[in-house]
Amino acid sequence: MPTGSRASDAPPLETDSLYFLHIPKTAGTSVTKWLADHIDQEKVCPAKNWDQLVMLDQQVLLTYRIFAGHFGMDFESFLGRRITVVTLLRDPLRRTISHYQHVRRDPNHPLHQHVLHQSFEMFVMDRQNWAMIENFQARYLVTTPVEFKQFVPCYDRNVMKRHRLSVLSEDARYLLDPAYVRDKAIESIGQRLALVGTDEFLIEFLCWIGERLSIETSVSVRDVPRENVSPQDGVIELSATSLEIVNTLTNIDREIYAMVRYNSVDSNGPGNEAIDAG
Repeated sequence: MPTGSRASDAPPLETDSLYFLHIPKTAGTSVTKWLADHIDQEKVCPAKNWDQLVMLDQQVLLTYRIFAGHFGMDFESFLGRRITVVTLLRDPLRRTISHYQHVRRDPNHPLHQHVLHQSFEMFVMDRQNWAMIENFQARYLVTTPVEFKQFVPCYDRNVMKRHRLSVLSEDARYLLDPAYVRDKAIESIGQRLALVGTDEFLIEFLCWIGERLSIETSVSVRDVPRENVSPQDGVIELSATSLEIVNTLTNIDREIYAMVRYNSVDSNGPGNEAIDAG
């Protein structure tokens, strides 16, 4: 069944440009790989995070038409134009588990050493990790006070500082008031995002994108890559304590995820209601 959430009062968009707002651990790497397989690479921006984006030649940046990365809702301000924005949501508990497993197995993650020997219960009890948990998805749907464009002419390219701008972006979201985050996230879903999905209907999500970008492909299960998937995903034994902490920390995420799922069930037209994919 076609599913999707499109704001009827949204401003005119560049129909040949698309930004996939990649919220970490929501099947976004699979979407990015699918786009790379079906789009002329000259049109695809190679930057996936803020550190990579600010180092790009800004004139070259204007030539790209497809963007996919962890830029949140600050990307359009940085780009300087309005484009079609789509994103995926995931069940908050499953997303948190997947994030935990990703940090443990990725030696390049800034908190890898800190999390490496933590159990999941230790992970969610540790306040230092809460920026990776607390309404993480909703916060990605809210703009921050950070002016990322200001880093372009003065960004320090020392490799020892790499990833710090991306960490700054997530810390800035973490400092936003929860009530503000809830209001602005719901506003983004209802008025700004052209399509919002959840990972259960990834094929339908990709079909919508394919139609929007005039990609001549019939998406099937065989066509969808499964990238950056933890081999342990979903097998963690949850204690009552860890489950309570995650549920408390992700109350807004659970609300918007349920809202998107509910709307997708009632949707009868592609791109007109909230999609469930990813």
